[in-house]
Amino acid sequence: MLAAMSVAALVLGAGRGTRFRASLAGPAGGVLPKAFVPLAGRSLLARSLSTLAESPGIDRVQPVLAAAGLAAWPEVRREVGQREAIQEPVVGGEERQDSVREGLRALPAGTRHVAVHDAARPLVSRADVARVVTAGVAAGAALLAVPLRDTLKRVDAGGRVLETPSRTGCWAAQTPQVFRVDWLWEALDRAAAEGVQGTDDAELVARLGFPVEIVAGDPQNFKITTREDLRLAEAWIRQEEERPLSIRVGQGFDVHALVPGRPLVLGGVRIPHDRGLAGHSDGDALLHAITDALLGALGEGDLGRHFPSSDESLRGVESGVLLERAVALLATHGARIGNLDATVIAEGPRLAPHQPAMAKALAERLQTEPARINLKVTSTDRLGAIGRGEGIAAQAVVLIEAGEAQ
Repeated sequence: MLAAMSVAALVLGAGRGTRFRASLAGPAGGVLPKAFVPLAGRSLLARSLSTLAESPGIDRVQPVLAAAGLAAWPEVRREVGQREAIQEPVVGGEERQDSVREGLRALPAGTRHVAVHDAARPLVSRADVARVVTAGVAAGAALLAVPLRDTLKRVDAGGRVLETPSRTGCWAAQTPQVFRVDWLWEALDRAAAEGVQGTDDAELVARLGFPVEIVAGDPQNFKITTREDLRLAEAWIRQEEERPLSIRVGQGFDVHALVPGRPLVLGGVRIPHDRGLAGHSDGDALLHAITDALLGALGEGDLGRHFPSSDESLRGVESGVLLERAVALLATHGARIGNLDATVIAEGPRLAPHQPAMAKALAERLQTEPARINLKVTSTDRLGAIGRGEGIAAQAVVLIEAGEAQ
């Protein structure tokens, strides 16, 4: 339960931002750190602090700033308002690890978990913060990350390509990164003793052999490193402000009888069983319910309207084909999946071992992140036809997001 967690957040804004080369004058002269650079009317620091303070599971937000930024803190406090969760800042150190140490020292005794976030990632969403906090508390360590999409090249000092490493299994790390406080302290102490400067906190924790879990993030949560990054972030904010989201919800339900002589397919995954689902197609009740929910959210009728059982060309068709046609309609409407919550109702076979494969297949079919998919399995406690093992049912609720202008 998020409400029961005791999770503090450190927001690191002590970096010098030398790559950014900010020229923002401070109240007492000099140049302010990058965290105070304005983004669409609010500083990077204020945006990050506000998001963390508003995120489920975070009950304390501790800013860690460079000494040069303290004079500008009253303006940031005005920007974020009098949120009780946001504490007065502490001064960070010369290196990132030193700043994390100072932030940890400022936390109340008994704080068990901490989320470490870069102030220069002002576009992180509250939903992503909540997900990585939940994972970090459960696993001991977790970070947001996105799979690498571009081809990697390793080059020499002269700019010549030396090799092309495989990007398979490679992810780009983001923040927040959430840790057990005792694990992070141990990692920092070991790094200090060995003279190691990690590129992020997860690297230091993983060096000790502690498991660190990846939570799929959003490419939008990029770090403001250059002025081009700042322009990109401003364009994204303007687009979101000018095109408010239209939220629509659809629901779907389907049920099929179990019959001998057919394979059992649910969510596009073949499941060992002595019977399969009857139907004009492959009988995948789960994909049918999801397709119906998508069509309903789009205002495009139902499964029968688009794929009637009288259409002989669809006889025996894989239900994933039908779902993919519904997904194609999303692009036509300028929409995307917000989230899917689906339930399979069956007395047998036991479906829990197949849930991960089914959820993964659904994310691929829906062209969305696995984090947006929630799949459940249940039974009717032997009540009714499903309880007698005569069939399997599925229901789905889908939320889609689209720009008003589209």
